[in-house]
Amino acid sequence: MVATLIQNTTTGNILEFPKLVKIGFLLVPVVVSLIWAVKLRQNRSEGGAPQRFLSKFMTVAGMLFFCQLLYYAPVPVLFPWFDLPLTFLGLIIFPLYYIYFRILTVDEKFSFRAHARYLVLPVVIVSIYAIGMFFADKEEYSNILYNHPIENMSKNGRFLKMVRLIIMIIFFLKLILAVLGNQMLLKRSGNRAAQYYSDINDAENSYSRSINRTMIIAVIISLVFNSVGRSFLVSNHLVLVAGAMLFSITLYIIGKQGVKAKLVNPGFSFDITNQSTDQWEKKALISGERLHQQLLFEFEHNKIHLKPELSIIDLSKIIGTNRSYVSIIINQNFNQNFCTFVNGFRIRELEKMMTENTGSSTEELAESCGFGSTKSLKRAIRVKTGLSFPQFKKQIADFK
Repeated sequence: MVATLIQNTTTGNILEFPKLVKIGFLLVPVVVSLIWAVKLRQNRSEGGAPQRFLSKFMTVAGMLFFCQLLYYAPVPVLFPWFDLPLTFLGLIIFPLYYIYFRILTVDEKFSFRAHARYLVLPVVIVSIYAIGMFFADKEEYSNILYNHPIENMSKNGRFLKMVRLIIMIIFFLKLILAVLGNQMLLKRSGNRAAQYYSDINDAENSYSRSINRTMIIAVIISLVFNSVGRSFLVSNHLVLVAGAMLFSITLYIIGKQGVKAKLVNPGFSFDITNQSTDQWEKKALISGERLHQQLLFEFEHNKIHLKPELSIIDLSKIIGTNRSYVSIIINQNFNQNFCTFVNGFRIRELEKMMTENTGSSTEELAESCGFGSTKSLKRAIRVKTGLSFPQFKKQIADFK
C-alpha cells in the first residue's frame, strides 16, 4: 500500500493519497461516537437512564457520520442506498439530544409514550421523502443527490427537491429548538439539584451545562457547514477535514462530560400524597428542634460532610426522617439549600486545616475536607465568600 502511494506520488498521480487521508479524517467522528457509545453503555449502572440514552445518541451520531462519509468519500455506488437513513438520522439527532436532557432533568427514563411526539415529524417527512425516492428515476435521483445540473427535470424530481428543502428547514428548526429547550430545562430544574447533591459541581449542573454549551458549538458548526453546501465541501478537502475534526472534538467533550453528568432533578420532590406543602411544613416545625439538633450533631461531631458523595438521601437515612423534612429544616433554620449548607461545614474544616497545617497541597485539602476535587473546593469558596482560592488563602494567612 505504502509503495503504491509513493509510486503514485512520484509519477504525478497524487489523487489516491488525499482520498485515503480524507476518508481517514471522515472516519474519526464515527470512531469517537462509537467508542463513547460503548463506554457509556458499560458505565450505565453508575450513570443510570441518562447515560444509557446518551449511549444510544452516540450510536445514532456514529451512523450519521458514517452515512456522510459515503457521500464525501465519495462512494456514489453505495451512497444512494444510505441517503434515506442519513436523512432520517439527521432529522432525529437533535430531538434525541433534547430527550437526553429531559431524562437528565424532568423525566425518569425514555419511553415511547412520553417521547415519541418529538420524533413524529421526522418520521412523517422521511416517509414522504421515501415515497418520492421510490418513484424517482435513478439517474435523475443521483443527479439531485450530487447537485448535478438537470435539464427538463420531471415532476417527481421537482417534488424531491422541494421535500429536501423542507427537510433542511426542519433540520435547522429542530437544532435551534433543542438548544433552547435544553437551556429552559436546566434553568427550570437546576435549583432542585442543589437540594440533593453536596458536590457543588453536581449541584450547579456544571457538567450538564458544559454538555449543552458544547452542543451550541456543534450547532454553530452545523449551521456553517450546511450553509456553504455539499458542493463546496466536496471540492474543498481541507474545509471538509476541518469540519470532521471539529465534530470529533465536540463529540469527545459531550461523551466525557456525559460520563460525569448527574441527574439535575434526581428524584427530589416533596413526598406529598394527600397533604399540602403547608401541612408538611407544619409537621417539620413540630419536630424542627429535634431535627435541628440532630443535623448539627451529625455535622459538628460525626463530620458527615467529609464524605464527598454525601446526598440529602444519605443525610435523611442517618437522622431517620424524610428528605423533605430535612430540606425544609435546612431552608427554614439556616436559610440555605442542602449544597450550600454542607459546603459551609467543609469550608470551616478547610479554614481549620489551613491554619494548623500550611504544608498541605490543594489536592490534599480538597480530599481531607470532603470536596472531592480541587475544582469543587475552588467553586465552593467562590460561591460562599466571593473570593478566589489564592485570595482565600491570603485572608486565612492574614488572620493567623
